[in-house]
Amino acid sequence: MLLTENDITEKQFQTIEEMAATGFTPEQIAEVIEFPEDMFLILYKNQAGPVYKRYRKGFLEAEYRLRVRIFKDAGNGSSPAQTLAKKILDECAYKNPMNE
Repeated sequence: MLLTENDITEKQFQTIEEMAATGFTPEQIAEVIEFPEDMFLILYKNQAGPVYKRYRKGFLEAEYRLRVRIFKDAGNGSSPAQTLAKKILDECAYKNPMNE
């Protein structure tokens, strides 16, 4: 039987977000939510689908919280945080399509 995203419960979607936010791989998440890994990876690879979107959301929210902390520490005078904040800003400027 082929499983789809309709077979993933809201609780499992929440687990996907939470685990993505702490760096777990899609394969590891499939194991934890007890979803067949091969089918989970097919769903994950569909960037328009809910599995990929929820994984990405968890990852980006964690990245956001980390960057907020880095910039706060940089503003408070932490030299390592200032260096990292500058690197983040430089990378963002590089990736910004308006700069092309």
